[in-house]
Amino acid sequence: MANSNYVSHDHILPPVSEEPFALSSQQQLLYEVLGEFDNPMARIYLGAIFVLGDSKNPDRLALAAHNFRELLSRLPKRLGLDTKSFQEKLDSELFSLREQWDRAQRNSKCRRSDSWDGEIDPPLLKFLSLIPTFFDWYDSIRPRRKQVVTRALRKLDPAPVNLPSHIEQEHWQEWQALYSYFAAVAHHEKHVNMEEFQSQVNRLEIYLVTRLRPRTFEDIKDIENLIRRAEGND
Repeated sequence: MANSNYVSHDHILPPVSEEPFALSSQQQLLYEVLGEFDNPMARIYLGAIFVLGDSKNPDRLALAAHNFRELLSRLPKRLGLDTKSFQEKLDSELFSLREQWDRAQRNSKCRRSDSWDGEIDPPLLKFLSLIPTFFDWYDSIRPRRKQVVTRALRKLDPAPVNLPSHIEQEHWQEWQALYSYFAAVAHHEKHVNMEEFQSQVNRLEIYLVTRLRPRTFEDIKDIENLIRRAEGND
């Protein structure tokens, strides 16, 4: 006998998308490059593209952003380098700071419901005194992450010598900008539309292909030869 108390959720859950799934030429190239470099990264990327293509998923941007951020995180790990210790220390310090903030809100007489009023009292002053210490610590440890990522990018470059420092700085800044963007979207801290998100995905794809399959001197030479031959036929 059917359960009379059963309530169908078919009207609540959106139907699974049946839209055709296909990779663009750029996506196919990156998928192949990632597969050669690290199979888990290729799967992570494909999962992101699959989710992003599901227009019936109301949270597809955040879910895809999580995978795109993970791609950037795994890059140093795959090369034997890691930013995990930085993140663990940051999480620990933030947790401690959050506890102090909660304590200040409970104990300070300056707290008025959802606002602050009056002279700074000892509980609030104690918390405020922690802020400069936290940011001094953050500024001291943050370069380690930059160093780890820069070393990873150096490992990917086939050149026998390091790139000029200003180019390495540009590569790091691009990594950091992409990571921060996708982390913010993944945590629902940044609200974006599909057009903007797609432009950042395109930027990420170009960045990863360029880093993982950089053009060698021979590639450049071949291009120059093709240009010369084309000019000779004019």
